[in-house]
Amino acid sequence: MRNLTFFETPLTMGTGEGMATTDPRFAQVNRLADGEDLAAAADAASALIEEGFLDIRLVAHVLRAAFLESGVERLPEILHGLERMIRTSWDRIGPRERRELHLRKSLVWLFERMEGALSYHQLKRDAQWMTLEADAETTKNSLDHLSDLVDALDPDSQSVVEESASKLRRSLRELYTRGVADEEEAQVGVVESAPREPMSLRKIYFEFGEGGTVELKGSSKLRELIAKLAAFEELADRGDYRKAAMVAADVQATIEGFDPREYFPDLFASFGALLSNHIDHIAPHWDGRETVSWRMLEQFYRVNLEAFVEDDR
Repeated sequence: MRNLTFFETPLTMGTGEGMATTDPRFAQVNRLADGEDLAAAADAASALIEEGFLDIRLVAHVLRAAFLESGVERLPEILHGLERMIRTSWDRIGPRERRELHLRKSLVWLFERMEGALSYHQLKRDAQWMTLEADAETTKNSLDHLSDLVDALDPDSQSVVEESASKLRRSLRELYTRGVADEEEAQVGVVESAPREPMSLRKIYFEFGEGGTVELKGSSKLRELIAKLAAFEELADRGDYRKAAMVAADVQATIEGFDPREYFPDLFASFGALLSNHIDHIAPHWDGRETVSWRMLEQFYRVNLEAFVEDDR
């Protein structure tokens, strides 16, 4: 775990001078960060901080690396540490020249990269996402400390960082909502000991076509979306159009990037399982997608699905 002992406040290190922008060691940190060698950039920044150069620009590199390495689990410590530094040891933080400006820039830079990592890996649901994800309580603590950090800034700085802080806050709220939903599902799963039968796609289609009720299990993301739609309805009816606009923009973004697999996983799990079981027989036919016979069959498929399925050609 990356060392953040410089957060021990009130600070006894740092003179408020920081580092000169022309210092080659400072330039080296930025070169490493620009080259996406984030761990090396953070290591170099940490070494300079240990020498006494408590510069907010160096601190930001270390905190970014700590977040990427430990995820939201360490975010409360990061945000709370920044708040305490600002409230108790402001005169020890460098650079002294245009200190407020560099603080604002560093916080915007840090918030944007934290939010970007959350959004990117949340979308990909890759291995890095498992590192970034956290339990609901830790995420809630992160939200609280983010608000406390912004409150610790002067009004001018608050207005500058608010946009990036709001984006990070939104990602954390979505993560918190999903964490609560996942915990509820886990509790229900303890009671449900019998394995669930795979969904029959033909049965769903038949029931839907006959005008019956089709019951599909939605994911926690579907619950989030429904909650946002309900929030928009309430805000619009109440005439709180500023907040309604924010919710509407978020919902519109969700619609534009809508992936039904994330909202109805059971339905598409059946499709995925069938495709996986028969892929060796299906895949060779994809090589003929540019042929005339494929295009003619595709037209048939698009104009009359039922006849397409019944036809034995």
